[in-house]
Amino acid sequence: MISLTPYKECTPFFAGFATLFVLLGILTAWADPISGYLLNASGLLLVSIWLFCFGLAGGVHWLILPLLMMSAYGLVQIALHLTVSCFETWNAISTWLARAAFFYLAFATLKVAELRTSVLSLVLGFGTLLSIVGMIQWSTSKGNVLWLIPTAYQDEVFGTFLNRDHYAVFAELILPIALTRALMSNSKWPYSLAAGVIYASVVESGSRAGTALVSLEAMVIMAIALNRKAAEYRWVFSAAALMIICSLAAGWQYVWFRFHSTNLFAFRREMALASIQMIHARPLSGFGLGTWPMVYPAFAIFDPPGFYMNHAHNDWLELIVEGGLPVVVAILSIGYGSLVLSRSSLWAIGIPVSMLHALVDFPLQKPAIAALVFFLLGTAAAAAQTGKQNNFVEEEGK
Repeated sequence: MISLTPYKECTPFFAGFATLFVLLGILTAWADPISGYLLNASGLLLVSIWLFCFGLAGGVHWLILPLLMMSAYGLVQIALHLTVSCFETWNAISTWLARAAFFYLAFATLKVAELRTSVLSLVLGFGTLLSIVGMIQWSTSKGNVLWLIPTAYQDEVFGTFLNRDHYAVFAELILPIALTRALMSNSKWPYSLAAGVIYASVVESGSRAGTALVSLEAMVIMAIALNRKAAEYRWVFSAAALMIICSLAAGWQYVWFRFHSTNLFAFRREMALASIQMIHARPLSGFGLGTWPMVYPAFAIFDPPGFYMNHAHNDWLELIVEGGLPVVVAILSIGYGSLVLSRSSLWAIGIPVSMLHALVDFPLQKPAIAALVFFLLGTAAAAAQTGKQNNFVEEEGK
């Protein structure tokens, strides 16, 4: 039997490396798929070392089951010849195993409140800095990542992301951390300012869904704050005013223009309709994990020359196309679990919000974002297992 002493002593080491890998994944998101392969391999290697040294000493949370189920079902598809591409399904299997790895690493190593607080502080600090860099870069880099790396996406690059909506999902994950810290900390202004900067960065990026969802997050957290204690109205007013001022300084014009587009769901509607037809064709087994791009041309309603439709712009429809009914069970379980955990750890509300954003885009297909989502989900699961009923307060060490 493995002694718990080295287990406890090593948790900061493993938590630190897992956090480092996730943040490096965000920093190199522009280099996907190569950076994504390296990120997934790093997570799998780290969790393998953990399991070899300590087994399941960190415990098991039920949310690991739907993540492992996704990989297991990919194996079933290959074994029963249900996939149209064994290669793509093998890739998807390893991807879901990596997501399970980051979830488990966070869950196993972040049960101590002080360590969890430090990790979330590091994520928030990194995210705030990236928001500032992204806003400056947006106006000055002409589509280059960090002013150095040229891309073909002149009006999409924000921070280290080649897609404004993917950056917006990243911001949706970290904004609630800033807002809840601002609410519970004695030093409210630094966290409120961080929230204002993160919010403004999404507005400046021009992401319509992102702007709507970060606004929703802010309103929900502020409403809960007022419901807990009416005296919080001063903080609510100040934080709201600061976010508005920061977003006005960054510029509302571009996102306002995009909200007035004559066709808000251009491309997405046609791909969704094609995906629904694909689901009707194989509702139970799906076409194989990772195979949506290969199957889409046979069902395409809209396939303009010069464009490669690599994703459905709806992660959940894409997954159901690929996995059928078993995937529905898995993703509903993950969504339900994220909602339950965000009730006790309000800083984690960005996780279900990011999954909501996935209804109109494909953020969870990007390894860097998926790793952060499931790492934070594991962190929230670890917080819930401490037995504290209000981790909203606990994360400030109170």
